[in-house]
Amino acid sequence: MQRLEVYKNYQHLYDLRIAILLNL
Repeated sequence: MQRLEVYKNYQHLYDLRIAILLNL
């Protein structure tokens, strides 16, 4: 269960990075 949470956190950070790049 912990691994799934960590994976979700990494996916969230990745999405945030893409959103920032698209905004630039």
